[in-house]
Amino acid sequence: MARQHHIQIEYGDVGEYALLAGDPGRVPRIARYFENPEQVADNRGYVTWRGMLEGVRVGAVTQGIGAPSAAIVIEELIKAGVRTIVRVGTSGGVARHVKAGDLVVASAAVRHEGLTLAYLPPEYPAVADPEVAAILFETARKLNLPCHLGLVESKDSYYGQVEPDSSPMRDLLGQEWRRMMESGVLATEMECSPLFIIGTVRKIRTGAIVKVMVNHNTAPELVVNDEDDLIQAAVEGLKQIIRHTRHLCQLRG
Repeated sequence: MARQHHIQIEYGDVGEYALLAGDPGRVPRIARYFENPEQVADNRGYVTWRGMLEGVRVGAVTQGIGAPSAAIVIEELIKAGVRTIVRVGTSGGVARHVKAGDLVVASAAVRHEGLTLAYLPPEYPAVADPEVAAILFETARKLNLPCHLGLVESKDSYYGQVEPDSSPMRDLLGQEWRRMMESGVLATEMECSPLFIIGTVRKIRTGAIVKVMVNHNTAPELVVNDEDDLIQAAVEGLKQIIRHTRHLCQLRG
């Protein structure tokens, strides 16, 4: 069984379920919720922990920032036997009713990144597994956490969006932002689109839950840094996904 080149894990090391985080520091915080957590690998900034949830082995892995980094990790996790991947990340609010501190479960992602064109043409939507998305949303609601379900945007340029007036493309960037607001995009981030598209191509289940750290449309001065509720919702959601999968397997005999 080959060791994966970038994340340095072997087949079966993290089981069939994995939670992805952009921040390497978020990975051990996720793993604290596992039974018998242990670090498996740390290579090129990609940190991997594993443990047990609901009697099965699960993993928490750094995906890095942006589509290219995330795609490498997602592909290598699939090669290592993972069949359900949930992104646990941060975002910025786009819709005015989405406040700093809210959670967003992505049902689909706007493909404002270039990487996924290497997988599918632009006409193909980047969609989460509907059952995974529904379970994550219902879990957050049961935990009494403010949560929205809907579209997110996945982009390549962080500062092109945060500081558009510094770019020669300012007019186009402003137009795109207004288009997203008018079309119901809830939040903007950088990795959901590659996760969903690769999940479609490789035929695995994918989902994402992100926390809104700031909404520049409504309260740019209010920035939230606490991630505990995000992690709690993601881990509890993964437990429910495991239970649901086990129930389906029992029904199928």
